[in-house]
Amino acid sequence: KGFNSPNTLEGYVGVSWEYLTLKYSYSFTDLFGYEKSDGSQYLDLSASYEIMDGLKLNAHIGRQKIEGGGAPSYNDWKVGVTKSLGGFDIGLHYVDTDVDRADLADERVILSVSRAF
Repeated sequence: KGFNSPNTLEGYVGVSWEYLTLKYSYSFTDLFGYEKSDGSQYLDLSASYEIMDGLKLNAHIGRQKIEGGGAPSYNDWKVGVTKSLGGFDIGLHYVDTDVDRADLADERVILSVSRAF
């Protein structure tokens, strides 16, 4: 009960300056299936600063405001590093939220490997 289609139509605007990015997202439809949650918003402030050749320090803080009472609003954050190596980006980050009593929102350390084509 309280869920419908998880498809969400969102729009966002963002601005960047040097190593900082600020984005604002707005949900035109129900947010990820929560009924009556259209109008939900997300504010994202991120930084990516090169501290050595190919090594970047990354930080992020976000605020998800969920309309309609189907789910609580929350904050999330991330801090870590990425290293470019042989055409790959390798990352090690600590991520967490202030969501209580939800295993999927527990703090994590994440190792990632990505490559853009």
